Amino acid sequence: MVEQPDPITELYAKFDALGIAHATQEHAPVFTVEEAAHLYESQPGGHTKNLFLKDRKDGLWLVVCRDDLAVDLKELSKMLNAPRFSFGSGELLVETLGVQPARSRLSPSSTTRRTKCPWCWMKACSRSRF
Repeated sequence: MVEQPDPITELYAKFDALGIAHATQEHAPVFTVEEAAHLYESQPGGHTKNLFLKDRKDGLWLVVCRDDLAVDLKELSKMLNAPRFSFGSGELLVETLGVQPARSRLSPSSTTRRTKCPWCWMKACSRSRF
């Protein structure tokens, strides 16, 4: 049996090859912004939330945005020129990214396993709302 490469290791290798500095802060998985809040003092840098979304035409999206950003899915779909968004189901999350809800964390590196789900980093970090 051929051993599968670790997608996280591959992602960090790509960062290194491109000269992109990175640091990883390990912590127990958290599933809500509220659960993560207690980590902020010990975890330097920006804090984000990841939203697994499905559009009306069955397109899948992983949206990464600042953790304190209020996201209006209707406005976000307009901004991204996508059909109306709703949250993807846990079953779809497992099928698409191999991530078990409430058992493992969802992150942009989850998309390195499969290519069905594009992800976008919300550029307008200074906005308080979408």
